[in-house]
Amino acid sequence: MKLRLTLLLAAVLVTVAACAPSQELRNPGFLQDTSLVNPGEECVAPCWRGITPGSTEWSAAISILEDQADITNLEIENNEETGELAATFQRRDGVPCCLLYSRSGALVDQMLLQLASGNAVGAVVDNLGEPTYFNGTEVDENQAAAALFYPDRGLVLYAFVEGLNGTLNADSEIFAALYLSSTDMEQVLETSTLQSYVGYKPFADYLDDEPVLTPQPQETTEGETTDGDVAPATTEEPTAEATATP
Repeated sequence: MKLRLTLLLAAVLVTVAACAPSQELRNPGFLQDTSLVNPGEECVAPCWRGITPGSTEWSAAISILEDQADITNLEIENNEETGELAATFQRRDGVPCCLLYSRSGALVDQMLLQLASGNAVGAVVDNLGEPTYFNGTEVDENQAAAALFYPDRGLVLYAFVEGLNGTLNADSEIFAALYLSSTDMEQVLETSTLQSYVGYKPFADYLDDEPVLTPQPQETTEGETTDGDVAPATTEEPTAEATATP
């Protein structure tokens, strides 16, 4: 399949659709990792197991993944025309869950981890502090995703909410984490519609809040600008080949 690495919820949903038999946001076969609530002394978000988007070299990141005892099926794809690289992987006895991406092949730019249970919002907030921004997407009547933005950490976390009528609370489960370079996080903030994070409350109430960030005009390849209201968190779509299907 073509890797269409759009940012934020779009990235999560594309990977979910490719990796899971049904488009369930939560899957017990995803990566078992609780570093968001129990970090190591030397690797706190935006670092994960020694990999930090924007500073870790691609080759070093691949070596780190190869040395992880709980990770398998590391697949690397290279787009020779653009220089983009993508790597997918999963936990042993699990399902494909995770993605590493480099725009130039030099440094890691983005890292997406879909997570099994063990990372409740309240525990993450106790560890990392409160997020700055919120963005919500209803997936179906029983599922919604609350994206919680930590711009200073280059981190976006996705919390499961039980549909439009659900509530974001301390027990809401983090089902995915997107780690970004500072450059990519800046682009996210420039192309997204985001509300302020104000704590725990009904999902629908968050959607009714006035945005504090809206998309800025973006320059096109012809040098023109457009106001287009970019769908929450999409950016240009790299076309590196990837093998995210089981």
